[in-house]
Amino acid sequence: MMKILFIGLDSKPNKGGIAELTHCLMHELSLLNNDVVLFTNIGDNSFDYKQEYKVVRRNIDPRINAFIKKIILYNYFYREFNLLRPDIVVCNTYDRLTVYAFRVAKIMKIPFFVYVHGLDVSLKRKARHEKLKRHILSNSTGIFANSKKTETIVNKIGVKKEKIYRITPGVTIEGGETNCSTKYETPALLRNKRVLVSVGRLIERKGFDTVIKALPMVVKNFPNIIYVITSDGPDRFRLESLVKELGVTDNVLFTGYVSDHEKRMYLENAQLFIMPNRDLENGDMEGFGIVFLEANLYGLPVIGGNAGGVPDAIEDGKTGYLVDSSNIEEVAFCINKILSTPEKAKEMGAYGKARALESFRWETRAKQIVDIVKKDI
Repeated sequence: MMKILFIGLDSKPNKGGIAELTHCLMHELSLLNNDVVLFTNIGDNSFDYKQEYKVVRRNIDPRINAFIKKIILYNYFYREFNLLRPDIVVCNTYDRLTVYAFRVAKIMKIPFFVYVHGLDVSLKRKARHEKLKRHILSNSTGIFANSKKTETIVNKIGVKKEKIYRITPGVTIEGGETNCSTKYETPALLRNKRVLVSVGRLIERKGFDTVIKALPMVVKNFPNIIYVITSDGPDRFRLESLVKELGVTDNVLFTGYVSDHEKRMYLENAQLFIMPNRDLENGDMEGFGIVFLEANLYGLPVIGGNAGGVPDAIEDGKTGYLVDSSNIEEVAFCINKILSTPEKAKEMGAYGKARALESFRWETRAKQIVDIVKKDI
Protein backbone atom coordinates (compact mmCIF):
# COMPACT_ATOMS: atom_id res chain seq x y z
CA MET A 1 0.00 0.00 0.00
CA MET A 2 1.26 3.47 -0.92
CA LYS A 3 0.57 6.76 0.79
CA ILE A 4 -0.15 9.25 -1.98
CA LEU A 5 -0.48 12.96 -1.27
CA PHE A 6 -2.31 15.10 -3.82
CA ILE A 7 -1.94 18.88 -3.67
CA GLY A 8 -4.19 21.39 -5.37
CA LEU A 9 -6.23 24.55 -4.97
CA ASP A 10 -8.83 23.22 -7.38
CA SER A 11 -10.75 20.37 -5.75
CA LYS A 12 -14.24 19.14 -5.05
CA PRO A 13 -16.87 20.28 -4.30
CA ASN A 14 -15.69 22.93 -6.81
CA LYS A 15 -16.78 22.31 -10.38
CA GLY A 16 -14.39 22.06 -13.29
CA GLY A 17 -12.19 19.56 -15.06
CA ILE A 18 -9.21 19.59 -12.70
CA ALA A 19 -11.39 19.23 -9.59
CA GLU A 20 -13.25 16.33 -11.22
CA LEU A 21 -10.03 14.66 -12.37
CA THR A 22 -8.47 14.95 -8.91
CA HIS A 23 -11.51 13.52 -7.18
CA CYS A 24 -11.96 10.63 -9.60
CA LEU A 25 -8.30 9.63 -9.50
CA MET A 26 -8.15 9.79 -5.70
CA HIS A 27 -11.37 7.79 -5.41
CA GLU A 28 -10.06 5.04 -7.68
CA LEU A 29 -6.60 5.03 -6.07
CA SER A 30 -8.30 4.56 -2.69
CA LEU A 31 -10.26 1.60 -4.06
CA LEU A 32 -6.90 0.08 -5.04
CA ASN A 33 -6.01 -0.01 -1.32
CA ASN A 34 -3.79 3.05 -1.29
CA ASP A 35 -3.75 5.58 1.52
CA VAL A 36 -4.70 8.75 -0.35
CA VAL A 37 -4.71 12.28 1.09
CA LEU A 38 -5.68 15.60 -0.49
CA PHE A 39 -4.02 18.79 0.75
CA THR A 40 -6.19 21.69 -0.44
CA ASN A 41 -7.54 25.11 0.35
CA ILE A 42 -10.14 25.97 2.99
CA GLY A 43 -13.74 25.70 1.82
CA ASP A 44 -16.95 23.71 2.18
CA ASN A 45 -15.86 20.50 3.93
CA SER A 46 -19.28 18.82 3.96
CA PHE A 47 -18.15 16.92 0.85
CA ASP A 48 -14.98 15.63 2.52
CA TYR A 49 -16.52 13.28 5.08
CA LYS A 50 -18.21 11.15 2.41
CA GLN A 51 -14.98 10.26 0.58
CA GLU A 52 -12.71 7.22 0.82
CA TYR A 53 -9.71 9.53 0.87
CA LYS A 54 -8.69 12.00 3.58
CA VAL A 55 -8.90 15.76 2.99
CA VAL A 56 -6.64 18.25 4.81
CA ARG A 57 -7.76 21.87 4.37
CA ARG A 58 -5.56 24.84 5.14
CA ASN A 59 -5.59 28.47 4.05
CA ILE A 60 -3.04 27.89 1.31
CA ASP A 61 -4.12 30.87 -0.80
CA PRO A 62 -4.00 33.74 1.71
CA ARG A 63 -4.37 37.32 0.42
CA ILE A 64 -1.42 38.72 2.30
CA ASN A 65 2.06 40.14 1.78
CA ALA A 66 3.99 37.93 -0.68
CA PHE A 67 7.00 37.43 1.61
CA ILE A 68 4.86 36.45 4.61
CA LYS A 69 2.82 34.20 2.34
CA LYS A 70 5.97 32.31 1.28
CA ILE A 71 6.94 31.69 4.90
CA ILE A 72 3.44 30.48 5.80
CA LEU A 73 3.19 28.14 2.82
CA TYR A 74 6.62 26.60 3.33
CA ASN A 75 5.71 26.00 6.98
CA TYR A 76 2.40 24.39 5.94
CA PHE A 77 4.11 22.05 3.50
CA TYR A 78 6.94 21.11 5.86
CA ARG A 79 4.49 20.35 8.64
CA GLU A 80 2.04 18.35 6.52
CA PHE A 81 4.77 16.40 4.73
CA ASN A 82 6.32 15.52 8.11
CA LEU A 83 2.99 14.50 9.58
CA LEU A 84 1.76 12.52 6.59
CA ARG A 85 5.08 11.04 5.43
CA PRO A 86 3.79 10.34 1.88
CA ASP A 87 5.53 7.90 -0.44
CA ILE A 88 4.87 10.25 -3.36
CA VAL A 89 3.50 13.75 -3.89
CA VAL A 90 1.33 14.72 -6.89
CA CYS A 91 0.39 18.32 -7.75
CA ASN A 92 -2.91 18.22 -9.63
CA THR A 93 -1.79 21.04 -11.95
CA TYR A 94 1.16 23.35 -12.47
CA ASP A 95 0.33 26.49 -10.47
CA ARG A 96 1.71 28.75 -7.74
CA LEU A 97 1.56 25.95 -5.14
CA THR A 98 3.79 23.68 -7.21
CA VAL A 99 6.90 25.75 -6.38
CA TYR A 100 6.51 25.27 -2.61
CA ALA A 101 5.56 21.60 -2.83
CA PHE A 102 8.44 20.85 -5.22
CA ARG A 103 11.11 22.43 -3.02
CA VAL A 104 9.90 20.76 0.18
CA ALA A 105 9.59 17.37 -1.54
CA LYS A 106 13.14 17.70 -2.88
CA ILE A 107 14.56 18.50 0.57
CA MET A 108 12.69 15.55 2.08
CA LYS A 109 13.64 13.29 -0.87
CA ILE A 110 10.02 12.42 -1.70
CA PRO A 111 9.24 11.49 -5.33
CA PHE A 112 7.38 14.42 -6.89
CA PHE A 113 4.97 14.38 -9.85
CA VAL A 114 2.94 17.08 -11.61
CA TYR A 115 -0.25 16.46 -13.62
CA VAL A 116 -0.35 19.00 -16.45
CA HIS A 117 -3.37 19.86 -18.58
CA GLY A 118 -2.24 22.08 -21.42
CA LEU A 119 -3.09 25.66 -20.51
CA ASP A 120 -1.10 25.51 -17.26
CA VAL A 121 2.10 24.87 -19.23
CA SER A 122 1.33 26.46 -22.63
CA LEU A 123 0.22 29.95 -21.56
CA LYS A 124 3.04 32.43 -22.17
CA ARG A 125 4.44 34.04 -19.01
CA LYS A 126 7.29 36.38 -18.08
CA ALA A 127 10.82 35.05 -18.69
CA ARG A 128 11.55 34.41 -15.00
CA HIS A 129 8.33 32.41 -14.62
CA GLU A 130 9.14 30.39 -17.73
CA LYS A 131 12.60 29.63 -16.33
CA LEU A 132 11.13 28.51 -13.00
CA LYS A 133 8.55 26.34 -14.76
CA ARG A 134 11.26 24.68 -16.84
CA HIS A 135 13.37 24.01 -13.74
CA ILE A 136 10.52 22.48 -11.72
CA LEU A 137 9.09 20.30 -14.48
CA SER A 138 12.44 19.04 -15.75
CA ASN A 139 13.59 18.20 -12.21
CA SER A 140 10.37 16.53 -11.08
CA THR A 141 10.34 12.74 -10.78
CA GLY A 142 7.74 12.53 -13.51
CA ILE A 143 5.05 14.43 -15.40
CA PHE A 144 1.54 13.18 -16.14
CA ALA A 145 0.30 14.81 -19.38
CA ASN A 146 -3.39 14.76 -20.28
CA SER A 147 -2.91 14.57 -24.07
CA LYS A 148 -0.38 14.15 -26.84
CA LYS A 149 -0.31 17.93 -27.41
CA THR A 150 0.40 18.61 -23.72
CA GLU A 151 3.07 15.90 -23.78
CA THR A 152 4.74 17.66 -26.73
CA ILE A 153 4.64 21.05 -24.98
CA VAL A 154 6.27 19.66 -21.83
CA ASN A 155 8.96 17.94 -23.89
CA LYS A 156 9.75 21.22 -25.68
CA ILE A 157 10.05 22.96 -22.31
CA GLY A 158 12.93 20.62 -21.54
CA VAL A 159 11.46 17.56 -19.84
CA LYS A 160 12.96 14.30 -21.08
CA LYS A 161 10.52 12.03 -22.92
CA GLU A 162 11.16 9.14 -20.55
CA LYS A 163 9.86 11.26 -17.65
CA ILE A 164 6.56 12.15 -19.37
CA TYR A 165 3.58 9.81 -19.06
CA ARG A 166 0.44 10.44 -21.08
CA ILE A 167 -2.64 9.77 -18.94
CA THR A 168 -5.78 11.12 -20.58
CA PRO A 169 -8.74 11.99 -18.34
CA GLY A 170 -11.48 9.46 -17.81
CA VAL A 171 -15.19 10.03 -18.17
CA THR A 172 -17.55 9.82 -15.21
CA ILE A 173 -19.72 6.71 -15.32
CA GLU A 174 -22.30 5.96 -12.67
CA GLY A 175 -23.73 2.60 -11.68
CA GLY A 176 -21.83 0.76 -14.38
CA GLU A 177 -23.80 2.60 -17.05
CA THR A 178 -23.71 6.20 -18.18
CA ASN A 179 -24.47 9.31 -16.24
CA CYS A 180 -27.42 9.99 -18.54
CA SER A 181 -29.80 7.03 -18.17
CA THR A 182 -32.90 9.09 -17.25
CA LYS A 183 -34.80 10.69 -20.13
CA TYR A 184 -36.41 14.08 -19.72
CA GLU A 185 -39.43 15.38 -21.60
CA THR A 186 -38.57 17.40 -24.67
CA PRO A 187 -39.25 21.10 -24.02
CA ALA A 188 -41.58 22.85 -26.44
CA LEU A 189 -38.75 25.06 -27.70
CA LEU A 190 -36.87 22.04 -29.06
CA ARG A 191 -39.73 19.99 -30.47
CA ASN A 192 -39.46 19.22 -34.17
CA LYS A 193 -36.07 20.92 -34.28
CA ARG A 194 -32.61 19.83 -35.40
CA VAL A 195 -30.60 20.60 -32.28
CA LEU A 196 -26.88 21.40 -32.06
CA VAL A 197 -25.43 21.82 -28.57
CA SER A 198 -22.26 23.43 -27.24
CA VAL A 199 -21.25 23.19 -23.59
CA GLY A 200 -18.46 25.37 -22.28
CA ARG A 201 -17.49 28.78 -21.02
CA LEU A 202 -17.99 31.47 -23.64
CA ILE A 203 -14.40 32.33 -24.47
CA GLU A 204 -12.55 32.77 -27.76
CA ARG A 205 -10.70 29.45 -27.83
CA LYS A 206 -13.94 27.41 -27.81
CA GLY A 207 -14.75 28.48 -31.39
CA PHE A 208 -18.47 29.09 -30.87
CA ASP A 209 -18.24 32.07 -33.24
CA THR A 210 -17.25 29.69 -36.04
CA VAL A 211 -20.44 27.67 -35.55
CA ILE A 212 -22.54 30.85 -35.66
CA LYS A 213 -20.79 31.94 -38.88
CA ALA A 214 -21.50 28.50 -40.38
CA LEU A 215 -25.19 28.56 -39.50
CA PRO A 216 -26.42 30.46 -42.61
CA MET A 217 -24.98 27.64 -44.75
CA VAL A 218 -26.74 25.06 -42.56
CA VAL A 219 -30.09 26.87 -42.32
CA LYS A 220 -30.43 26.62 -46.12
CA ASN A 221 -30.68 22.83 -45.77
CA PHE A 222 -32.23 22.66 -42.28
CA PRO A 223 -34.37 25.75 -41.61
CA ASN A 224 -35.64 24.17 -38.37
CA ILE A 225 -32.16 24.02 -36.82
CA ILE A 226 -31.50 25.51 -33.39
CA TYR A 227 -28.04 25.97 -31.92
CA VAL A 228 -28.07 25.80 -28.10
CA ILE A 229 -25.10 27.43 -26.38
CA THR A 230 -25.05 26.62 -22.68
CA SER A 231 -23.00 28.37 -19.99
CA ASP A 232 -21.80 31.98 -20.05
CA GLY A 233 -18.60 33.97 -20.24
CA PRO A 234 -16.82 37.13 -21.39
CA ASP A 235 -17.37 36.40 -25.10
CA ARG A 236 -21.17 36.37 -24.85
CA PHE A 237 -21.78 39.97 -26.00
CA ARG A 238 -19.61 39.48 -29.10
CA LEU A 239 -21.36 36.20 -29.93
CA GLU A 240 -24.84 37.69 -29.49
CA SER A 241 -23.86 40.62 -31.74
CA LEU A 242 -22.63 38.17 -34.37
CA VAL A 243 -25.93 36.27 -34.25
CA LYS A 244 -27.87 39.49 -34.96
CA GLU A 245 -25.45 40.55 -37.67
CA LEU A 246 -25.86 37.25 -39.53
CA GLY A 247 -29.65 37.18 -39.13
CA VAL A 248 -29.81 33.83 -37.31
CA THR A 249 -31.47 35.06 -34.11
CA ASP A 250 -34.27 32.49 -34.45
CA ASN A 251 -31.71 29.68 -34.77
CA VAL A 252 -29.54 30.36 -31.69
CA LEU A 253 -30.38 29.99 -28.01
CA PHE A 254 -28.08 31.36 -25.30
CA THR A 255 -29.11 29.62 -22.09
CA GLY A 256 -26.59 31.15 -19.68
CA TYR A 257 -25.40 28.90 -16.87
CA VAL A 258 -27.54 25.77 -16.53
CA SER A 259 -28.00 23.07 -13.91
CA ASP A 260 -26.77 19.53 -14.51
CA HIS A 261 -30.43 18.58 -15.04
CA GLU A 262 -30.85 21.20 -17.77
CA LYS A 263 -27.57 20.29 -19.46
CA ARG A 264 -28.66 16.66 -19.64
CA MET A 265 -32.00 17.70 -21.09
CA TYR A 266 -30.35 19.66 -23.90
CA LEU A 267 -27.92 16.84 -24.70
CA GLU A 268 -30.68 14.24 -24.73
CA ASN A 269 -32.61 16.26 -27.32
CA ALA A 270 -29.64 17.05 -29.55
CA GLN A 271 -28.51 15.46 -32.80
CA LEU A 272 -24.95 16.79 -32.56
CA PHE A 273 -22.44 18.21 -30.07
CA ILE A 274 -20.06 20.82 -31.44
CA MET A 275 -17.11 22.85 -30.14
CA PRO A 276 -14.62 23.76 -32.90
CA ASN A 277 -11.85 24.84 -30.53
CA ARG A 278 -8.72 26.66 -31.64
CA ASP A 279 -5.25 27.42 -30.28
CA LEU A 280 -4.60 31.09 -29.53
CA GLU A 281 -1.34 32.99 -30.02
CA ASN A 282 -0.86 33.52 -26.27
CA GLY A 283 -0.73 29.75 -25.73
CA ASP A 284 -4.37 29.36 -24.67
CA MET A 285 -5.58 25.94 -25.81
CA GLU A 286 -8.04 23.15 -25.09
CA GLY A 287 -5.95 20.66 -23.13
CA PHE A 288 -8.09 17.59 -23.82
CA GLY A 289 -11.85 18.02 -24.23
CA ILE A 290 -13.68 15.76 -21.80
CA VAL A 291 -16.95 17.35 -23.00
CA PHE A 292 -16.69 15.39 -26.25
CA LEU A 293 -16.61 12.07 -24.38
CA GLU A 294 -19.46 13.21 -22.15
CA ALA A 295 -21.50 13.99 -25.28
CA ASN A 296 -20.58 10.58 -26.72
CA LEU A 297 -22.12 8.99 -23.61
CA TYR A 298 -25.44 10.42 -24.81
CA GLY A 299 -24.95 8.68 -28.15
CA LEU A 300 -24.11 11.93 -29.92
CA PRO A 301 -21.62 12.37 -32.76
CA VAL A 302 -19.27 15.28 -32.08
CA ILE A 303 -17.40 17.96 -33.99
CA GLY A 304 -14.27 19.48 -32.46
CA GLY A 305 -11.29 21.51 -33.55
CA ASN A 306 -8.19 19.74 -34.75
CA ALA A 307 -6.20 21.65 -32.14
CA GLY A 308 -4.92 21.32 -28.59
CA GLY A 309 -5.51 17.92 -27.04
CA VAL A 310 -8.89 17.35 -28.70
CA PRO A 311 -7.55 14.77 -31.23
CA ASP A 312 -7.07 12.47 -28.21
CA ALA A 313 -10.77 12.85 -27.34
CA ILE A 314 -12.25 12.49 -30.85
CA GLU A 315 -11.57 9.61 -33.20
CA ASP A 316 -11.90 11.41 -36.52
CA GLY A 317 -14.49 9.88 -38.82
CA LYS A 318 -15.63 7.39 -36.15
CA THR A 319 -16.90 9.31 -33.12
CA GLY A 320 -17.27 12.55 -35.06
CA TYR A 321 -15.11 14.95 -37.03
CA LEU A 322 -12.04 17.07 -36.38
CA VAL A 323 -12.18 20.39 -38.23
CA ASP A 324 -10.12 23.49 -38.85
CA SER A 325 -11.86 26.08 -36.69
CA SER A 326 -10.83 28.89 -39.06
CA ASN A 327 -12.54 27.15 -42.00
CA ILE A 328 -16.23 28.09 -41.80
CA GLU A 329 -17.12 26.13 -44.94
CA GLU A 330 -15.57 22.94 -43.51
CA VAL A 331 -17.50 23.33 -40.26
CA ALA A 332 -20.77 23.89 -42.15
CA PHE A 333 -20.05 20.90 -44.40
CA CYS A 334 -19.53 18.57 -41.41
CA ILE A 335 -22.69 19.80 -39.68
CA ASN A 336 -24.72 19.27 -42.86
CA LYS A 337 -23.12 15.86 -43.38
CA ILE A 338 -24.10 14.61 -39.93
CA LEU A 339 -27.63 16.04 -40.05
CA SER A 340 -28.28 14.67 -43.56
CA THR A 341 -27.11 11.13 -42.74
CA PRO A 342 -28.97 10.16 -39.55
CA GLU A 343 -27.99 6.49 -39.76
CA LYS A 344 -24.30 7.36 -40.01
CA ALA A 345 -24.73 9.85 -37.15
CA LYS A 346 -26.37 7.17 -35.03
CA GLU A 347 -23.52 4.78 -35.84
CA MET A 348 -20.94 7.40 -34.83
CA GLY A 349 -22.77 8.12 -31.59
CA ALA A 350 -23.01 4.43 -30.70
CA TYR A 351 -19.32 3.87 -31.43
CA GLY A 352 -18.41 6.96 -29.42
CA LYS A 353 -20.43 5.78 -26.44
CA ALA A 354 -18.87 2.31 -26.53
CA ARG A 355 -15.39 3.84 -26.83
CA ALA A 356 -15.96 6.18 -23.87
CA LEU A 357 -17.27 3.34 -21.70
CA GLU A 358 -14.50 0.93 -22.65
CA SER A 359 -11.40 3.09 -23.05
CA PHE A 360 -11.86 6.07 -20.72
CA ARG A 361 -12.53 4.59 -17.30
CA TRP A 362 -10.99 6.32 -14.30
CA GLU A 363 -9.97 3.00 -12.77
CA THR A 364 -7.56 2.35 -15.66
CA ARG A 365 -6.01 5.80 -15.16
CA ALA A 366 -5.49 5.08 -11.45
CA LYS A 367 -3.80 1.78 -12.31
CA GLN A 368 -1.50 3.59 -14.75
CA ILE A 369 -0.42 5.94 -11.99
CA VAL A 370 0.23 3.08 -9.55
CA ASP A 371 2.37 1.25 -12.10
CA ILE A 372 4.38 4.41 -12.85
CA VAL A 373 5.06 5.57 -9.29
CA LYS A 374 5.94 2.11 -7.98
CA LYS A 375 9.24 2.48 -9.81
CA ASP A 376 10.17 5.51 -7.72
CA ILE A 377 9.36 4.46 -4.12
